[in-house]
Amino acid sequence: MDRTWTGQGWNLHLRRNLNDWEITSIARFHETMARATNLTDEQDRLIWKGERKGEFTVRSAYRELRPIEEQQAGWPWRMIWRTKIPYKVNYFTWLLAKEEVLSHENLNKRKHNLCSRCYLCEEQVETVNHLFLHCKWTDQLWQMFIHKRKIKWTKPGRIIEVLKCWNSDGNA
Repeated sequence: MDRTWTGQGWNLHLRRNLNDWEITSIARFHETMARATNLTDEQDRLIWKGERKGEFTVRSAYRELRPIEEQQAGWPWRMIWRTKIPYKVNYFTWLLAKEEVLSHENLNKRKHNLCSRCYLCEEQVETVNHLFLHCKWTDQLWQMFIHKRKIKWTKPGRIIEVLKCWNSDGNA
């Protein structure tokens, strides 16, 4: 803490520019940090605010993260459905955003006994996010697209985050 607290405020330096969907989280983080006014020269120790005893539990972390999931549930799906593209493309995009495209992982959840390894790279589990974002083969497609459009970005972890940063004109 001694490197980030100057006595007058927090000195936080981020390693990269923030994406649109990260700004709210960082603002909440800064608000939380601003409330830390009783700093002393004592040895720092970890205290988990999600539990009365200050000890971390998965259950308390789930309770803390749940409101974030509820905010994402309020994401404006109209952006997908009101675009002037074929209905089947809208529907597929909607399934992507909900991570319900029938990947091997999703088929296995429906009791189909399939190898869950990605068919393209044969290295990772075939999840929706892996198949459409992180597979080495789809990554090459993303890199070509980003280079051609001259977009600067850090690839997010989930498809819904990609969709959130695109506007109705198809621009980031």
